[in-house]
Amino acid sequence: MILSSHSDLLRGWVDWPDNEAYATELGRLLAVAQEGGATIAECLAAASRLDVADPASWRGEWSRLADANRRRAEQAFGAGHIATARNCWLRSANYYLAASIAQPADVEPADIQHADVAGEDLSLVRRCVEKYLANLRPRGEVVVVPWLDGHSLDGYLSFPVASDSAPVPAVICIGESGRRKHELFFAMARHARDRGMALLCVDVGYDAALVESGVRATRPETSVAALVDYLMEREDIDGDRIAVIGDGAASSWVTRGVAFDRRLAAAVCDGGLEELWQSDAAAGHGGFPAMIRPVPLARKTGCPVLVVIDEFGWLDPQWAGKLLAHDDAAPSNLSLKVFEAAETGASHASADNPTLANEFIFDWIGRQMAARLVAGNRQFSPR
Repeated sequence: MILSSHSDLLRGWVDWPDNEAYATELGRLLAVAQEGGATIAECLAAASRLDVADPASWRGEWSRLADANRRRAEQAFGAGHIATARNCWLRSANYYLAASIAQPADVEPADIQHADVAGEDLSLVRRCVEKYLANLRPRGEVVVVPWLDGHSLDGYLSFPVASDSAPVPAVICIGESGRRKHELFFAMARHARDRGMALLCVDVGYDAALVESGVRATRPETSVAALVDYLMEREDIDGDRIAVIGDGAASSWVTRGVAFDRRLAAAVCDGGLEELWQSDAAAGHGGFPAMIRPVPLARKTGCPVLVVIDEFGWLDPQWAGKLLAHDDAAPSNLSLKVFEAAETGASHASADNPTLANEFIFDWIGRQMAARLVAGNRQFSPR
């Protein structure tokens, strides 16, 4: 079969063409199983029992599966089997996350009661993640980072197993608002840990508290500096080796944040692609002439930048390359990686194979961390 679209890729995972929201969520669970965040057998068993036309059935199956794993975790913990307890808490968190997803727009009733139930599920997600972090070695943390006028960013922070007490390099991963920090942590924690890096996962959104207080988060890129400030104040983090990843919709404004913060060692973001795309679109509709197209933001950063493009993502890879080249003069600090259908990882956000994408991304970050130490005459070997 020739794969020609994002839908074709996901169809290899699931077969619910009339319910994309649930199909995508099941695809996410099957993908995160590669990282230990689920088991394929459990996912397929739950999927075979549920009725995708019935939201109560969807929530019921994933909640029962999550409850079973949480009970298993508590029993293992009580018996002193910490590794098994951690694994079960991680799977339980993922299944509660699946139970919490919003109802598809064409399913009724999408009402306040569902929002309340989803909130209960997300509370259980957090409790399971907290127990997972507390039983990591070294111990992970749920952190609170000051940001806007007394408002904070909640995040999950994990550490690698180190042979000494020296400060370690860190990766900040910023996602979209809502539940994204959970998904990011499930997918990326192992990759950072295996390479000797700490990982801080947060999501940045426009929450109700900011709106009600009159503080509008219209400049989310300022969160980048706040997160770097937080890590640099910690004695267990090497402030010279901090990288940032902008995931999903956050990738564009993370680029802006990176352009204004010269402390970062590396960044994985869109390199200014969204801004360039908007400029080109305006030029094509009588807007600014193409000759005054903005310079790619990647040129304005003080660190190496990796731009990851999916073949079936929101922007055509060839067009993306031309936009970033800016008259065939691509900045020397910019690297471009395109995931094609033949290797998988080619759907939006590499949803069909996030493991492949994360291996590439964290290996690239490791090389930048090593280069940073060479410049400072220190030693670091990316694992």
